[in-house]
Amino acid sequence: KGILQNRLLQLLSNNGVAGLDYLNQFFLTAVVEPVDKDVVAGPPAKVVETMDVTLFIADYLAQNVLASTSMRVKGIGENENRCYLKALSNLNLNNPQIKTFIAEGKEKILRYYDSEAANILKKATYLAAQKQYEEALSLVALIPSQCKAYDDALQQGLSIYQQMIDQRCVELLAQARMAWAAEQNATGAQKAGEFLAEI
Repeated sequence: KGILQNRLLQLLSNNGVAGLDYLNQFFLTAVVEPVDKDVVAGPPAKVVETMDVTLFIADYLAQNVLASTSMRVKGIGENENRCYLKALSNLNLNNPQIKTFIAEGKEKILRYYDSEAANILKKATYLAAQKQYEEALSLVALIPSQCKAYDDALQQGLSIYQQMIDQRCVELLAQARMAWAAEQNATGAQKAGEFLAEI
């Protein structure tokens, strides 16, 4: 699993696709299916296994596959585990078929963001109005730089961030005032100063 995950991350990196670990509805996954297995007499005995590796780019929210491709790999090892490791390590990430697969998936994802950007920005505005700034910023940040609405998303993100820090400053000022009102002496001044220093 670890080798396959690393190969998928390498595939994304090699093709200029950023992998976000948070709030993303699109993902790359793989299914490995054994096709044929032989044991070659030794010493030492070797396991030879052929398997199909199918790669998918999918939309988690819509529950559909945007692109897929399959390839056959072969591994040889002292046992079945080593055989799998060898086969997955031999997965050719520079294969033109894989590059076409990534390009197709990327194009469909960008098309999605081009068509849905206005709705995403509306939702972010609504969340910001509800003072859910971090969630709003996370939504805006998902719009890729290759999309038509990227500049709008960037401007909205800056505006939401400003609202967030303004709100935080108002809260800090209120806490400073409460600290001073509770103790109008050196201790209260120190507590109030600590809140004010964070603004």
